[in-house]
Amino acid sequence: MARIPYPTAADLQPVTLEELAKIRDINVFRMMAWAEGLAPPMFAFVKELFASLTLDARLRQLAIVCVGHLCASPYELFQHEKLARRVGLGDLELDCAAGRQPLSLLPAKEQAVLRFATEMTRDIRVSDATFAEVAAMFSHREITELAMVASFYSCICRFLETMQIEIETPKSKPAE
Repeated sequence: MARIPYPTAADLQPVTLEELAKIRDINVFRMMAWAEGLAPPMFAFVKELFASLTLDARLRQLAIVCVGHLCASPYELFQHEKLARRVGLGDLELDCAAGRQPLSLLPAKEQAVLRFATEMTRDIRVSDATFAEVAAMFSHREITELAMVASFYSCICRFLETMQIEIETPKSKPAE
């Protein structure tokens, strides 16, 4: 159970309710709505992560799932393993992202993305060797997007775990 209740419509300002209605009805966004000054721009940012990146969607999801495993965030994994499969990732890629299979089984770009996301999450900074590897394969824009995706989802995992946000069930939806 979440550490604080999810807000009801009566708890939120109209502008927050309006922005919340434009994004997926999932617990993480519902909890974020309490931070009414931050939530609407955060919702817009999340939408852009799925609409405006040049970074390939498969690589984006691979990085996100990797971060979810490193942060031990069941909620993040529940949401993003489904999305990863929708963009074409299979068991092998997901097992490598989880550390259950060696990266050497994957193509070079996928290996580089997983090394980058792992180092960024685990060590805060990416080694020169890993950065050089990524820089040889990706544009400056893609590198920046990868860094923003990995760091953003690390932040989200910390939020999820601190607030103890549970995976959605019919019971976890608030009464209106």
